[in-house]
Amino acid sequence: MDLKGYEEFVIGLMSPASTESTESRMAVAGLGLGGEGGECADLAKKVLFHGLEFDDGVRQKLIKELGDVMFYVAFAAREVCGVSLEYVINQNMDKLRARYKEGKFSVDEFLAKERGKG
Repeated sequence: MDLKGYEEFVIGLMSPASTESTESRMAVAGLGLGGEGGECADLAKKVLFHGLEFDDGVRQKLIKELGDVMFYVAFAAREVCGVSLEYVINQNMDKLRARYKEGKFSVDEFLAKERGKG
């Protein structure tokens, strides 16, 4: 499936209450991303600090949670921002290319960005 097809699939699964207003779309997108991102973080915590083995079962669970994150990213892109996933991906690539001039991670470029936040 291509990105546009996935976007249509996601939109088709949303409840009417999820899309009735800008506020409801923003709430669903933000809360969904927060919740599903938290599920990914919880798995990382359990592996890193609680002794859960990163086996194929945990890997498969993480893949499913990443899919849930993508669901809400697609919803946020289309229904909150009015853009495609492809547009979001391209914007992100442009931002990272501008930050990392050589096309790979650089400690110096990362620290320069961090210093600029203050």
